[in-house]
Amino acid sequence: MKISTAQVWDWAHAQFRVFSSLDASREQVPDKLRTQACPTIMPCCLDKVHSQKQRIETEFTKLYTFLEEEQQKLLERLKKEEREVLKRLHTNLVALTENSTLLRHLLAEMKERSQVPAAVLLKVSGALRLLKTVTLQEPEVVPTELKNIYNIPCIDIIQMLTAFKVDVSLDPSTAHPSLLVSEDKKSVKYRRVRQKPRPGEDNTKRFDTYVVVLGSERFTSGRHYWEVEVGTSLEWDVGVCRESVNRKGQYLALSPLTGFWRLWLRNGNEYKTVISRPTLVPMSMKPTRVGIFLDYLGGEVSFYNVTDRTHIYTYIGTFYGPLRAFFSPSRQQRRGKTHPLIIIPGPQRDTSRVWKKQKRRTAQEGVL
Repeated sequence: MKISTAQVWDWAHAQFRVFSSLDASREQVPDKLRTQACPTIMPCCLDKVHSQKQRIETEFTKLYTFLEEEQQKLLERLKKEEREVLKRLHTNLVALTENSTLLRHLLAEMKERSQVPAAVLLKVSGALRLLKTVTLQEPEVVPTELKNIYNIPCIDIIQMLTAFKVDVSLDPSTAHPSLLVSEDKKSVKYRRVRQKPRPGEDNTKRFDTYVVVLGSERFTSGRHYWEVEVGTSLEWDVGVCRESVNRKGQYLALSPLTGFWRLWLRNGNEYKTVISRPTLVPMSMKPTRVGIFLDYLGGEVSFYNVTDRTHIYTYIGTFYGPLRAFFSPSRQQRRGKTHPLIIIPGPQRDTSRVWKKQKRRTAQEGVL
């Protein structure tokens, strides 16, 4: 069949119109999708804005409360010193008034007796001797300078960080078999004999490569601060890691590249951090307690020496996914014992009873 030139042009024109229509429809699809998705996206965005607003308000409320408390403490100290100064000034005023009254009486008596004849005056020599023996109390010198220094904060960084303090507990289901977690989930220590898995126990979350236990809390936003009592241990690791880190199989160096941001001690005096390779961190005073501050959105993990209240080191990066606190206690013994790491939720806790109870329980199970 012979096709004319006109038919070819008609066919080409029709094809052009079809493709043009498809292109137009293709361009409209995203617009329609965006229009349809808008009712879903808008509430989600508003919820996130509201959540961030609440977070900001909560954190600043904590800071305001802290600053108000510090203000009241300083004002109370100042008021107390004011009362002490006023009391001393009042004591001086009373002493001066008494001295003045005594002098007026003596002068009046001497003036009265000076009017009598000389023969009679010789008989009142006792009054003159009395005048010589009178000792006037010299008033205390009250300094005009305040004895205390009232510095406006610039407040102790550790005090500021406590506004972000969170209560971290240990997750026993993640603990390496050689670690013993206390019943209150606030302490962990190393033991030479590995714990045998119990029948039916889920070990999928447990570390078997690294001698580590994780905190129960998952951090995906905000700022968080906690403290760990490290005592006089010869070695330990503390810090933050991704929840998704490798827990089994091949050993990998614990670094930000593998999802760990940590500070560690070796040989009793070597404090280190790591980015691409381990780096010694100078320490002016050996810490017995370490503070860890996580700013998720800011991409920072900071370590503080709570003992002398100084900053140690800050990692800077970008976080994704849940982060969790991690702990690795000393495996070296001192006087036949390994030292635990103890999480401090507030005032220092005495965990000795907890450990004794835990030791009895595990001994009964034939673990230790």
